[in-house]
Amino acid sequence: MNPEEWVRFFREIGSSLKEGVTSLFGQPEARREIQVGAGGDTTTFIDQWAEDLILSRMFSLHTQGVDFTLVSEELGYRHFGQGDDCVLVDPIDGSLNAKRGIPFFAASFALVGGRELSQTRVGVVINLSNGDEFCAIRGKGSFFNGRHLPPRDCERMEVLAYEASNPAADLPLLFPLFPYATRSRCLGSTALDLCYAACGHIDLFVVPRTARCFDFAAGKLILEEAGGVVTDLEGNDLGRIPVDLRRKTSLLASSSPRLHQQAREILGGGSAPCGFS
Repeated sequence: MNPEEWVRFFREIGSSLKEGVTSLFGQPEARREIQVGAGGDTTTFIDQWAEDLILSRMFSLHTQGVDFTLVSEELGYRHFGQGDDCVLVDPIDGSLNAKRGIPFFAASFALVGGRELSQTRVGVVINLSNGDEFCAIRGKGSFFNGRHLPPRDCERMEVLAYEASNPAADLPLLFPLFPYATRSRCLGSTALDLCYAACGHIDLFVVPRTARCFDFAAGKLILEEAGGVVTDLEGNDLGRIPVDLRRKTSLLASSSPRLHQQAREILGGGSAPCGFS
């Protein structure tokens, strides 16, 4: 399959997930615990339902002669033939939001042509609460609901978004940035935060400690293809991170290279450059 065909395939799965998740959104049954998933988090009914749907579509694709390895937060690894391609999936990114009735959660799909994130070729993220679609093909740009996303030259941090799975430990790492942000938001879906940064709705997004590759692989490509930058908090490139379930990293994601440089200077202990506010 070529990249465009993978995009269509992922979008079709996302459409089916959005249609089906309506009956589970915010319902007590959605929260029912099933098991501990391969990624280490508790798998609930809504997570399992989404992964079962994805797994059935992946099996059907393999019967058509397409080989790949599925890597999913809940299931772990499932080999469909001997191909080098990896399909990295988070069935519901922001599942706590979905379980609690907060309309901000997504399905995230990345096609990686090897075993490192630098080999990510396709990223698709579907906002399952409102149907927003984000997609990118490496070297061909990013798109939001079919509209090309141009690079931005933002240097003002109006909206700072972050993820804090352990607020007591995570928030102090972000304190140096807060004086320079007009507003801050903790929205609860790493994939969507990255995508809305690609749109320019979020200027800077930070995960202090605990992002895993299935959380951010698709969103990372989408933001980078829109001209943004994604590193860890120390400014290290994330391309060498392996496609697996256990490796955790911090994230610093900016809607423009200039803003990223300024944020890095602040986190490194320096003061904000002139004009940064």
